[in-house]
Amino acid sequence: MEDGMTFKALQHRMRTAAAGTGWTWAARASVIAALLHVVVVPGHAAAWWGYGAFFGAVAAAQLVLAAALFTRPSSRFAVMGAAGNIAILATYAVSRSSGVPLFGPHAGNPEAIGAIDLAAMAAELLTVAILTFSLRPANRWPVSRVALPIALMVSIVAATFAFTNPATGGQELLVPGQTIKIDGGRYTVDSVTPETMAPMQTQSFANAGMGMPGMVPDATAEGMQRFNVNISVNATGGKGVNFASAMFTLSGEGFEGILPIRTTIEPMVIPMGSTVNGAVIFEIPAGIETATLHFNGSSAITQLNITGGSAGGHGGH
Repeated sequence: MEDGMTFKALQHRMRTAAAGTGWTWAARASVIAALLHVVVVPGHAAAWWGYGAFFGAVAAAQLVLAAALFTRPSSRFAVMGAAGNIAILATYAVSRSSGVPLFGPHAGNPEAIGAIDLAAMAAELLTVAILTFSLRPANRWPVSRVALPIALMVSIVAATFAFTNPATGGQELLVPGQTIKIDGGRYTVDSVTPETMAPMQTQSFANAGMGMPGMVPDATAEGMQRFNVNISVNATGGKGVNFASAMFTLSGEGFEGILPIRTTIEPMVIPMGSTVNGAVIFEIPAGIETATLHFNGSSAITQLNITGGSAGGHGGH
């Protein structure tokens, strides 16, 4: 023991050094969480600018916390950081159970759980755990000198796995306008339009010289509604895209695996470098406002706002 140093003074120095090391690890975990949020900002902004702004603000706050813990660590920052990340985790839990609260076009609609969500949540839980542990007596720190680096490595691996395998831990929920990778290419949901708002197919026949007097589209069944999902399919692989409308299915409240009743795109192999635009038409019970579109072989799904023709969901934490 140094001359003039009391046992309490030495204990205080040890506690301060231990906490400082913990805060450094917490800063690293906070950076991981922030970067994961930055990645999903464009997808959230595509759904609604407010969602994008929220996740951008969350990422910025987590980067500020990391900078503070790296440069000026203190118990005050540790408490604020733990409380802030707990609030983020609580918001995530609510959005995946009862739906996004209060604001935006998807308020009240529960979101799907995605891999990036889980990776960000793991980093935030790690941040909270380290900050909380760092505020405890120094004699408990030696165990965490081994555990915390391992836990941080697990968080990094989870984040990396989330980027390369987006379906892990749940389907990736996207919105119209976002591209979905499929075998041989990709497709995009451009918009959703009620069938009554779509151009009459009879006009297409007439323009082609195939008009028939009295020919009208088949009627929508009572208690049902129809709408067009307008898509673009782009072939990027050497074998092209083997397209058929039966590869699309629709799910929602009270129904699952609904196939299109028809399509404006004939079954074909779309050659590499080509893009085909058209619509798949669905019929579902009237009154349903949202549904999710699935493509066979793709882990990503697109949430549709049927009544408004716009997006729903986020695809990220």
